[in-house]
Amino acid sequence: MVPLELFRSRAVAILLAAGFSGMVGFYGTVFLQSLYFQQLRGESPLATGLLFLPMTGLVAALNPAAARVATRFGPRVPIVGGQLVMATGLVGLCLAPAHAPTLLIADLMIPVGVGGSFTVPPITALLLDSVPADRAGAASGVLNTSRQVGGSLGVAAFGAVVATQASFLHGLHVSYLTAAVLLTIMRRPARPSAESPADVRHYAKENQIMNLTLNNGVEMPALGFGVFQTPPDVTADAVHAALQTGYRLIDTAAAYGNERQVGEAIRRSGLARDEVFIETKVWISDYGYDQTLHAFDKSAGKLGADQIDLLILHQALPSRCDLTRDAYRALETLLADGRVRAIGVSNFMPAHLDALLEQATVIPAVNQVEVHPYFTQPAVQAADAAHGILTQAWSPIGGITSYRGTGTSTFDDPAITAIAAAHGKTPAQVMIRWHLQEGRSAIPKSVRAERIAENFDVFGFELTAEELKVLDTLDTGVRGGPEPDQITLENFGRPIPEA
Repeated sequence: MVPLELFRSRAVAILLAAGFSGMVGFYGTVFLQSLYFQQLRGESPLATGLLFLPMTGLVAALNPAAARVATRFGPRVPIVGGQLVMATGLVGLCLAPAHAPTLLIADLMIPVGVGGSFTVPPITALLLDSVPADRAGAASGVLNTSRQVGGSLGVAAFGAVVATQASFLHGLHVSYLTAAVLLTIMRRPARPSAESPADVRHYAKENQIMNLTLNNGVEMPALGFGVFQTPPDVTADAVHAALQTGYRLIDTAAAYGNERQVGEAIRRSGLARDEVFIETKVWISDYGYDQTLHAFDKSAGKLGADQIDLLILHQALPSRCDLTRDAYRALETLLADGRVRAIGVSNFMPAHLDALLEQATVIPAVNQVEVHPYFTQPAVQAADAAHGILTQAWSPIGGITSYRGTGTSTFDDPAITAIAAAHGKTPAQVMIRWHLQEGRSAIPKSVRAERIAENFDVFGFELTAEELKVLDTLDTGVRGGPEPDQITLENFGRPIPEA
């Protein structure tokens, strides 16, 4: 039997070592994770560096390769470290029953460092909540590895102290722990699951399925991200979050005043230019042939793009049909020159389309109009379909009914909420799905990362024919936006700044 005095001495040493290992593992893990997530969000790691400065130096001194290991192997390492550690703990207890108290203490404390079992999960859960959905799969892998890297630091500190105090069996137990960590890190990578809703390939596949082919053969994502009324100072972050989530269509306009920030977000995303479909609009102040050609230069300059995927006229401007026709003629020139891939219109009613098509040589590819369950504009949609024009919905989830409506918001409509409950989805997701299943393009907007991701998560369910019919019958006929015929240069004209 071990003398009581030696047991106490050894117990104190192990307690100190376990506490030290837990502290190093915890701070090292959170530090690495915080740096990684700030990198994902395009933020500076300065704040994290200052916050964890007291422990950062210690972590770096113990294992300078920790960050490289986490970054390189993170998405590949499976979650087995915690289980292996607890298994070796049981083996140690069986081999050394006389030392059960000290080994038990070790096994209760070591998972703090090795598996993050007690302290790290709440932190990592919060971090995962802040990550764009399409990066969550890789992020989870990095989290798992960073826990194990932090645990490796803890095991090293624990072993260093115990090795000076322990018997042969204690040394054997520490060896088991170290071997478990090494086996975990060196294990061949598991095959990534294509079924994970957070897997970026899953999103890419689904987004590809939901592409729509315009009347000139150009493919456009059915689901896009809008930035109407999004302040310039938050536009870049919102668009970056949308691109990280999986959106590949970004809708903006010269009149929104945030084209420059949209371009900044696209560049920050690291995506190739041809992976993002850019749609923008010419404001009425720049109607006219030469003025609209120059409007393209202004928008392209702000967006930082030589070519715009879809350029449309923002309003019909029926009080100046001559300027409208000349502006559309300029779009046709830009299309012929290859500076835009497709052209279209916005807020054009059937009469406006008829007037435009009397002289146009290219049928618009898109007509972007207000469409949501409370305002479906069946006549406009029918006119679009008759001409082979895609209807694209702005305010597709009826957000306009929340701040301009006089009655119930679409988000609170009993019929919509009942359908949402039946599918375990939100009313917004049901409305977006309604657009997609009926063949429309939809461009919801938000500045909140969780809502941006939520609005994109609409590919895993399908509305029934009866549910689609219910949504179609909610139309109140009340327009939320301004009447198109009331848009005049006198009331709405304003200069659009140069690039």
